[in-house]
Parts: sequence; structure tokens; C-alpha cells
Amino acid sequence: MSLPFQTKKHLTYIIAEAGSNHNQKIDRAKELIDVATQAGADAIKFQLFKAQNLYKEDHPAFDIVKQCEFPREWMNEITTYCKQKDITFLASPFDTEAIQLLKDYNCPAIKMASSETTNIPLLIDAAKTELPIILSTAMSNLADIYEAIEAIQNTSSSHITLLQCTGLYPTNPEDVHLNVLDQLKAAFQLPIGFSDHTLGTHIPLAAVAKGAQVIEKHFTLDRNLEGPDHSYAIEPDELIKMVQDIRDIESALGTPKKVMLTEESKVARRESIITTQQLNSGDTITPDKVKVDRPGTGIPARFLTGLTNRKLNKDIPENTPITWDDIA
Repeated sequence: MSLPFQTKKHLTYIIAEAGSNHNQKIDRAKELIDVATQAGADAIKFQLFKAQNLYKEDHPAFDIVKQCEFPREWMNEITTYCKQKDITFLASPFDTEAIQLLKDYNCPAIKMASSETTNIPLLIDAAKTELPIILSTAMSNLADIYEAIEAIQNTSSSHITLLQCTGLYPTNPEDVHLNVLDQLKAAFQLPIGFSDHTLGTHIPLAAVAKGAQVIEKHFTLDRNLEGPDHSYAIEPDELIKMVQDIRDIESALGTPKKVMLTEESKVARRESIITTQQLNSGDTITPDKVKVDRPGTGIPARFLTGLTNRKLNKDIPENTPITWDDIA
């Protein structure tokens, strides 16, 4: 299934998730964009939330979340910088104002966070933009996902991509459940992907091999930086390797048709049916007159039984491959 937001000739759309790892410094946000671009990611994603919309001011998490906000006055400068670097700007909106902002800045898709999968009013607002929606599904069951899809599809014709995700930071391998990708694809007949919170880069590679068309992975400039998302994110060199490995896997997946490659045929070890003595036109082929040996330029060895008692239409010297043209 094609992805309307995929502009480059890759099988997998790779989203470098910057999240809140900008630490409210626009120069750091730009540096993250630089890293994602150099790594070869298709898109970089930030998060558009306001602490006041998520928590009351006396909540223990309010101050932490407040310090992680992406200042919305950055939008023009950051989206312009992304265009200059030829990387797509994406963001996860957590309120209607943020959704409209993404629409106003011509974002090619809206990435809905797992926490909003059951936020039907917000999903409807996103669907009204008619933009493609990439929907993460952590903390959800099939019923939740069905209701989310139904709300979107009853509102507009927005293209939907579903991402398997686990809402644990970091996620242990045994909690990933990549086999859910098969269930999502079978149940909803939509493009599938994987939003990863595991440590390292190997699990996303397995997701690609299982058919994930979108990979989202948190990254940071330095895991030792302060902030909630740095510790489980991958660093620049790891992001570069992950993208390269994914592109290699895309290439290696190739075609489902099993055929001998042209280059293989030049080195293939093949046997054919070869005479063990001088045979003359009209002679009958019997097992004592032929053998299976290389080179494989004659009739393939698998036809030996079928050739028994067939007659020749020409003379053939000893140790010579028999061809189909030699059979009467």
C-alpha cells in the first residue's frame, strides 16, 4: 500500500522522532534537524503540546512538561529550516489549535500520539483537515483502534497508517510484540508501521522485515542531556546506522519470485546428462551409456529417467552433453 506522504523512492518511511529533545533551544532543534537529514531520515517529528492542556498546575508533572513544550512561535523558522534541508517536518498535536497550525504550515501528514487514540474529538478535528493521519496504538486494544478508525473515516477520506507501539519508556523486547503488525494489517487492511521505544536499533530492523512501512524512532544529540526523552533515545551515529541498515533490508527484501539470477547462472554448479561412450544416430539411451556430470550445458540431470529408452537423431561423441536437439 502506498503512502501519500512518502516523496522519496524508499519502501520504508523513517521518522526521526526529536520529541522534546530540543530542550526549548531553537539552535538545538536545528541541530537535531541537521542530524536527521545527514542520517537520511524522511522526516523529523516534534510534539505540539501545552502543559496547561494536559495537567493542572499543581500536578507533579506540570513543570517538567512545561519545560518540554515546543514554542509555537518557532513554527515558521523551523518549518522553513526543514525545507532548506529537504527533510519533512512532522509533529504530534495534542489540541485543536496545534492541528490547525499543522494544516496552516502545509504539513503532509498528522502524527497522532498513542495517548490520543481514544481522544475521538481530537481525531475528528484531525480528520477534518483531510490530511493523512499516522496513528500510534500503544495502550490500545482492537476495539479502541476500530473506534478511532471509524471516527476518522466517518469524518473524511484521510489516509490512515497504523503504528504498533508500546507505551513503556524504554520498552523491553518482550513487550514489543511485532507479531501484532500482522493482526493490524489483516484486521484493518491499512498500511502498518512501528513506533519504537526500545534501546538500540535492532528491533526496528525486524519490523521492516515483517512489513512495516513506517518506522518512528526517538533520537537525541546526547543521551546524557537533561530531559525525559533523552535516556532511551538513540544518538546520531546510531540513527545513521539504523537508516543505512533499513535501506539495506529494503534492498534485500527484493522480489517474492524465486528465480535464478543472471549472475548466479554464471557460477551455478549444475550437472547434465553426458555420454560415457560414442553413441550413434538411432541408438537407444540406456543408463549404462550415460552419466550425470558437469558441465551443465546439456539436458538437466533431473530428466535422466525420462530419457531412458529414447532414441538419438545424430551421432554424439564420448563425454559429450546430450541436448534436446539430439533426441529423436
